[in-house]
Amino acid sequence: MVSFNCRGSYFDGISPVEQDVQVLFDTAGIVISGNSIPEGSLRIAALDCKFEFIGDDQCRITYSRKQSDFSSQISVIENDLSHKMSALGLTKPPLPTGSRRNKWIAGLISINIILFASAHFLMGPIAYWIANSVSHEREKELFHDWAIVSLIESKCNSSLHDKILDRLSAQILGEQYGDIHPEIMILDWDMVNAFALPGGQVIITKGFLNHIEKRQELVGVLAHELAHVSKRHVLAEYLKSLALVAFWSVTFGDYSGLIADPQTLQQFLELGFSRQAESEADLYAIEMLNDAGLDSTGIETFFESFQNRHEKSDENHEDYLEIPEILSTHPSHDNRIQMLKAISKVRENKGISLSDFRRLKRACDDNSSDVYQ
Repeated sequence: MVSFNCRGSYFDGISPVEQDVQVLFDTAGIVISGNSIPEGSLRIAALDCKFEFIGDDQCRITYSRKQSDFSSQISVIENDLSHKMSALGLTKPPLPTGSRRNKWIAGLISINIILFASAHFLMGPIAYWIANSVSHEREKELFHDWAIVSLIESKCNSSLHDKILDRLSAQILGEQYGDIHPEIMILDWDMVNAFALPGGQVIITKGFLNHIEKRQELVGVLAHELAHVSKRHVLAEYLKSLALVAFWSVTFGDYSGLIADPQTLQQFLELGFSRQAESEADLYAIEMLNDAGLDSTGIETFFESFQNRHEKSDENHEDYLEIPEILSTHPSHDNRIQMLKAISKVRENKGISLSDFRRLKRACDDNSSDVYQ
């Protein structure tokens, strides 16, 4: 398009009424012509005009007359005026309005959802590849100190408890112990939970210890969390989460997720594992316990005991027990229990003595300083 004509109303800033005029738009600006124009026509350069759109079809054009304190205005109404003027280079392309704007926004959202879903799908394998290329020693160097600083005030472990847990983790991990060398902390938190952090750190809460009644439950759940550490689930999920936050920030212009310090405890506590990762941790935990000659029925026992308490609290109209995070992403309890029963083995060796088990359960109550045997 080189030019186009349309009718308009012209107000010269002096006369009390508007005059009908013809307005020619071209790449250089506009030309107005009519009986009210002294010279018959008047060319106005685009740079001297101020264009103000009212919708897509109406534009108010203001320009200052030379040697005058008055401004003149031309009002023009034309179908699709904003796009026609944009095609001539007089104005920038207009933003979509009305139904077209809604379609444009919907299309943009759809594209970003597709891109985000694709990124989510691709980030998983990439994150696990990176996590597996980082040694446990290097991971511990990167993430150890901040967790200790964040959690030290809630820690219940004495040196005695550290020795008990260190000996137990060595039995579970076997030859892997030297590479991972996990640090297990008991926290004075009432929630029923156990979880792993990057750097080979495993957290057990007071609420969890108060909930369990059998030694094999402690051993089974600890093995499950150590399996997460061994399989690099924690580091991989963190890397994946960080990459997706970066993708989201760049796509939508919200950089708050990148500005915040990525090494915060809250971010790790909010991480969740996929069902595949949880199932892999369960299976590998059973495998490690069976290879170590330890009783491997603890995970299923923990599931059953929690399920029974949950059902009883419902029957007695008591407050619902909050589902621990260790169970929150698992498939249904019944299916999980049946699967675990098929591969677990009952053994005499529970991995920990009754006296040590009781010491751990009392860790946040008395911080026992008994001599470790």
